[in-house]
Amino acid sequence: MAFVAVDPPRDEALEAAGMRRSETRSLGEVELLLLLERAMRRERAAALAASWRGDGFSLYEGGGRVAARWTVSLASAADAAEVCARLAVTVERLRREGCPSVVGGTATGCPVELRAEGERLVLRRGS
Repeated sequence: MAFVAVDPPRDEALEAAGMRRSETRSLGEVELLLLLERAMRRERAAALAASWRGDGFSLYEGGGRVAARWTVSLASAADAAEVCARLAVTVERLRREGCPSVVGGTATGCPVELRAEGERLVLRRGS
């Protein structure tokens, strides 16, 4: 396994709106595994999580609200596409859950976006 350095993602729109990037770090393979286990059997989740090569996470705060950005590098574009497809139901459930403390969120809905960009997975929570 070759580790890939992934810079914590920046969101210029959030920064322009006065939010500050309060935390940056790597969440690691285990965090990816925990997310995948919400959507599939442990064995398949573990196999996909093992394709993790690196990640960067940013937490934004401001005005009593938060937003998160997470970019994950995987072993292949096929792995990124599969993770994205497998997490579609989980992402839909997150959208329906209330998250009033998340930027753009309400008591009945939450802005969440997940997409594959080549070998990378991009997760945005909060608009």
